[in-house]
Formats: sequence, C-alpha cells, structure tokens
Amino acid sequence: QISDSLFERNHAGAYGGGIHIGGNAYMINIINTSFIGNTAGQSGGAVYVNLYDSNGKVRFTSNSGEEIVFRGNMEGVNDEFRTPESNAIHIANGNVELKTMSNSESKITFDDSISGTVIDHTDSQGNLVSKEYKGNLHIISDKGGEITLNNQIKNLNLVHKSGTLRLNTSDKLADGASILQNVNLTFSPDGNDSIRFDLANGKLDNLLINNLSITEPTGDQKLLIALDVDLNQGLSDFFEVKGGSTGTLKF
Repeated sequence: QISDSLFERNHAGAYGGGIHIGGNAYMINIINTSFIGNTAGQSGGAVYVNLYDSNGKVRFTSNSGEEIVFRGNMEGVNDEFRTPESNAIHIANGNVELKTMSNSESKITFDDSISGTVIDHTDSQGNLVSKEYKGNLHIISDKGGEITLNNQIKNLNLVHKSGTLRLNTSDKLADGASILQNVNLTFSPDGNDSIRFDLANGKLDNLLINNLSITEPTGDQKLLIALDVDLNQGLSDFFEVKGGSTGTLKF
C-alpha cells in the first residue's frame, strides 16, 4: 500500500515513469497520492500496469476530502519513432479502479490521458476477426466525491459503477474532440452512489465507443447522463457506437 505521497518528476527508460506494477499482484492500494511531471521512455508516463492475473487490481483512492491529480505526465520520451504524448496510466493487462469515498469533497483529476492495450485477432488471410481489450478502468464512488477525466481515454474497457464522472472540463481537448476513443463503455450499477456521467461542460464532445452496455439500476441508485445541446446550431454531444449496444439510453 502507498498513501499520502507525491510522485514528481521521476523517469523510467521504458515503462512506468513513477511506478511499474506487474507480476502476480492481486490488489495494490494507492491512497491520496498524486503523480506530476513523470516520464517514461515507452509507455505509462506515471503508472504502467501489467498484471499476470486478469482479475488483479490497482486501486487509486481519494478519501481525505482533497483532490489528487495526475498532471504533466508523458510517455514515449525515448522513442525516436513517435512523438512524446500525455499519459498518466497505461493498462497493458488487468484492472485499474478509481474510487472516491467517505467525503463529498474527495476528488481524482486526470489532466493526462489513460490508455490500454488492444490485441487484434485475425484469420489466416489477415482479416480482423475480433479485438481483445486487455485493460479495464472502473469508476466507483462510495459516499461522495467526483472523478474528472480531462484528456483522452482510449483502447480500454470503461466501467462506470457509481458516482460522478466528469469528462473534458478543461482545455486539454478541442471542442468536438473524441474524449473516448475506441472504448467499450459499460454502465454497471453497484448499489453505491448514483451514476452521473457528466458531459455538460459547455463543449460539444464526441464519444467513439466500440460497444455500449447498460444495466438498469435497482433500489435508490440512478443512472444520470448530462449532455450539452446547442439548439441554435442543431448540435449536441455525440455517441457513436461502432459495435453493438445492450440496454437502452433514453433522453
């Protein structure tokens, strides 16, 4: 367990500028800890996660009533074949859980992107048959707080279980940019705080979703989706689902 810490301006030649988490770890808890200005030569500007057990989990928790941040982290800084880019966490395999709890002022804010590994499966002729998403990002809140993702989330499974998830609230992405890119999005209520998927940021957002799945909440838990709509221009936040969808979105 790591708690009440700051990882700042660390560097790794290959993976995980601040921390490289791998092997047979089943549960790693990182509590009230921020990552600022870390760099990786290849992937995972602040954190690189590659767990052998696909059920393994790395949990980032804010429970102190303060904000923990991921800001100014970069990957690809040693790769001559790519341009360095913003990245907080790369999930090569396993689960990352973002959790706020115990205090309505607890916050987790990402100004850097989060990415995962996708494996393409092809047939004998080289035609794409399916994609295997190795990284899973879970959003959870128990008794308050909010999580904000201000940069691109790409190539992973995003599972929103409870609490407020705010998207693209800063100027990290241009109006109309894809905040979700090649993501499988699942709303899976867990019985804790109501789900609020908040795109009401004053911008027109694109969400490029591979598959969308919705499970209807039970009990007092609700699923709320907040959107921006510009009636004068006939524009609104846009969900593009490329694969399939289960469940129903009603507006």
